[in-house]
Amino acid sequence: VGGQQKIRALWKLLFFVVDSSDIERLPDAKEELFNLLAEQELADAQLLVFANKQDMPNAKSPAELTHLLDLGSIKNREVLFLELFFRRKKDFQWYICGTNAHTGQGLYDGLMWVKKQMKA
Repeated sequence: VGGQQKIRALWKLLFFVVDSSDIERLPDAKEELFNLLAEQELADAQLLVFANKQDMPNAKSPAELTHLLDLGSIKNREVLFLELFFRRKKDFQWYICGTNAHTGQGLYDGLMWVKKQMKA
């Protein structure tokens, strides 16, 4: 979806791709992710994290990335954000799956989660 102002209302899901083999850049990825989630336009968006490059020998698993990216805290931060600015609570949903962009491994799992979220 484009970024024009009138199209932003369509943003219901945020896809975030992280290089799971580049541990040095994970703090930057985490910072960017949290900056995106703080955007008012994305307040209602659900989050799908693709932990890419799972084929690399030094790749972190989705469980390790959940910890390193502090994904467990996102729900609380998002609820707090919504309480402060919109005076309502929202059950923030996120999902992380390991992927390999070259083979397509893991993409189906992520897209099935998206399908489930769209039906909810």
